[in-house]
Amino acid sequence: MTDDNPYRLVGQMTLGDPFVGRAELLRKVQSCWRGQGRPGNLSIQGSHRMGKTSLVSRAAEIDGDSRENLLFVRLSVGDHESGTDLFRAVVRETHHELGSSTSPGAAPYRRVLDQLAMDVAKQTEWFELAETVRTFFTYLGRSDMSVVVILDEFDRASQVFGRLADFQFLRTLASEAFSPIGLVTVSRRPIDVVEIDAVGGSTLDGVLSLRCNVGCFSDTDIDEMLGRAEQAGIDLRARKDEITHITGGHPYLLGLLCCEIVHRFHYSATVDIRLAYSGLIPQFETQFKVLARSLDAATGNRGKDLLWRVSQNRDDTIPAIDVDLMRRLGLLSPDVGQICLFSNKFAHFVQRLVQSGPE
Repeated sequence: MTDDNPYRLVGQMTLGDPFVGRAELLRKVQSCWRGQGRPGNLSIQGSHRMGKTSLVSRAAEIDGDSRENLLFVRLSVGDHESGTDLFRAVVRETHHELGSSTSPGAAPYRRVLDQLAMDVAKQTEWFELAETVRTFFTYLGRSDMSVVVILDEFDRASQVFGRLADFQFLRTLASEAFSPIGLVTVSRRPIDVVEIDAVGGSTLDGVLSLRCNVGCFSDTDIDEMLGRAEQAGIDLRARKDEITHITGGHPYLLGLLCCEIVHRFHYSATVDIRLAYSGLIPQFETQFKVLARSLDAATGNRGKDLLWRVSQNRDDTIPAIDVDLMRRLGLLSPDVGQICLFSNKFAHFVQRLVQSGPE
C-alpha cells in the first residue's frame, strides 16, 4: 500500500496515464484530423465538469506526432479580451508550433510566415489584421501544413466576440478553401446559442455540423476509475453499486468521492463510503445546482419540471427532444434502455428542488 492518492488530480485537466477511458469519444474526436489533408471541424459539448477539455487535450496528445505536417493549437477563449486579441493569439501560437515542425514542405515558406506573424502582432485595425491573418494561413496552406485550432471555453465568445464579423471571420478560417484550419470548439452550450447571445444571429454553427457530446462515464469507464484505487490497496470495484448510487457516472463527482474515500482510508485503514460522502455534501450540492441550471438555460426555464417528471417515472410525458437533450447534458443514466436520473442522490436533490418552489 502507498500513501499516494491516485485521484488527487480530480477537477484538473488530465492527460497521459491519469486519463480514464472514453475510448469511443476519443476515436470520434481523433477522426476529425486523422488521415491526410485538411482536418475537419468539430463542436464538443457537455455540462460543467464532464471532462470536455481533458478529452480533446488527450486526443491531441495521442496524435501530436502522428503527422509531421499537422499542428495543434489550444486556446481558452476566456483568456482574451476581444476577437482581434484571439485571432492574434491563433497566429502567434500556430507560428510557435511551426517552429518545431520538421515538415520539409514548410521550409520554403518560413521567411514569409515569420514576417506575417510579426505583422499580425503589431496591427490594431480590424480590416488590416483580418487580411494579414488570412494571408498567413494562405501561405501556411501552400506549405502543405494543417493546423487543428482548439478553442476551449467557447461559451465565453458571447463576451469576447463583440460583433458578427468576429464569428464570420472564424467561419471563413474554418471553411474557405485557402485555409488549412480544422476548428474544434469546446463549450457547454450549442454554438448557435452562443452566437445568438452575442450578436443576435448565427453564422458559425453551419460549419460545425459534427458534434461530440460528452456526458457521464460508461460502465466500462466507471470500472476503470474505481480500479485505480488498487494503487492505494483498496478494491472499490467491489463497492461499485454503493458508490454509483451517490455519483452515478458523473466523472467529477465519481473522482471526488473516490479521492475522499482513499484519503480517509490512509488515516483509518477502513473504507467508509457514507462518511466520505458526508464530508463532500456541499460540493455535490453545488454541482447538482449547476447541472439543473444548465438544463434551465437550455430549455427556457423548463428544467425543474423536466427533472421532476423523470424522477417520478413520467418520462412518457416528456418530448423525445428533451430526453435527448438531458442525456447529452449528462443528466440521465447513459443506459439507453431506461430513462432515469444519473444518480439517486441527484434524484433526491431534484425532489427537494421542486418542493422548495421558485428560487
